[in-house]
Amino acid sequence: MSKKRFPRLAALAASLFEQPISKNYVGLSIIFIVLGGFVVYTDNNFPEIAKHLVMVAVMLGIARLFNPEPMRWAWVGVVGIMSLLLVLDLAILFM
Repeated sequence: MSKKRFPRLAALAASLFEQPISKNYVGLSIIFIVLGGFVVYTDNNFPEIAKHLVMVAVMLGIARLFNPEPMRWAWVGVVGIMSLLLVLDLAILFM
């Protein structure tokens, strides 16, 4: 990714993959994982698209917890494939 052409994406990738993980980030991630699981898996009145967006956001947040950089990129790729499947699921839902 070119830092000159896409400075915001480069900054986002740097914040996600290049900086060390703090204990506060791990604690906050655990809280978000629990809250995300509550939103996605409990019987509530949230619309399906909101549940899918929360699931993808939580899974992208989990990517930061992996230490080796290739493992993080692999996790982001898996989440990307799952996001594509969720979009197809929503397309079928609204047809």
